[in-house]
Amino acid sequence: MSIFFILIIILWLYLSYFILSMVIDKNKIDIKNLSIWDYDEYITKRSEEERIYKKLREKYNLEEVAIKGKDNVNIEAIYIKNKSNKWAILSPGYLEDAKSMMFISSYYVQKNYNVLILNNKRRYVTFGYNESNDIVSFILYIQKNYPNSKIILHGMSIGAFSSLLINKYKINSNIKCIIADSSYTSAYDIFEYQLHLRLGILTLPMMFCINLIYRLKFKKSLKELSVLELMKKSKYPTLFIHAKDDDFISPYMTEELYKLCTSEKEVYYLEGNYEEAFIKDNQKYKKILDEFLDKYVRR
Repeated sequence: MSIFFILIIILWLYLSYFILSMVIDKNKIDIKNLSIWDYDEYITKRSEEERIYKKLREKYNLEEVAIKGKDNVNIEAIYIKNKSNKWAILSPGYLEDAKSMMFISSYYVQKNYNVLILNNKRRYVTFGYNESNDIVSFILYIQKNYPNSKIILHGMSIGAFSSLLINKYKINSNIKCIIADSSYTSAYDIFEYQLHLRLGILTLPMMFCINLIYRLKFKKSLKELSVLELMKKSKYPTLFIHAKDDDFISPYMTEELYKLCTSEKEVYYLEGNYEEAFIKDNQKYKKILDEFLDKYVRR
């Protein structure tokens, strides 16, 4: 009997390791077979992002920059320079790079912001752990070199969650506001939600194993990567946005974050699926941004 249970535990651990690897290890993830996107639509979107990237490169002083992060790893970003003291730090979503934020970056460039788009080339997706540290590193870089800057953070999914995590850092910052598009409540919650939604398996034993393996690898628990308590003492005006039909990150998570947030806040649910709101509901999205940024960045 004991051997049977040992074999069951080994099986659960192996399966958990396999699932976690297929989610966080970019070397093992096959974008083509990933169920988050329709692959043809994904290719079309990437082509359009490449077109905008080339257009911005021709028109503006666009650079690829790198600084040392907290863990002494090079953090890369695309930098679009403007003659202004306004800065937008843009953080892409799950498995996305800087070019995936070209649609939104063009908006900020037209509004005369200096734009830094994080280009996460780390092998592992940590669902907010390394990603939030990278944002902090660029905030400190801007503060040191441009002390009169006004900084806004705008992120998508993991980028949104990582931007909200900035509330936990003691930064004497110039941050004026945060735009969180499609954030989740915690790393544990989004893992559990996806396991139940896509695999329909027993989430409790699987999540225990996944959380254990994650902790062993990153010295951090998935449950520790949460913004729920942070929202109860949030420091910055926050704009929450979520696509109504998002089937990757439930809009309910944004609703929960909005209710808990104690700083000045707004929330909007727009047309589209996962990370599609800016494209599918473009005019409304930009109008919301205009009004929100006018309110808080001009202070």
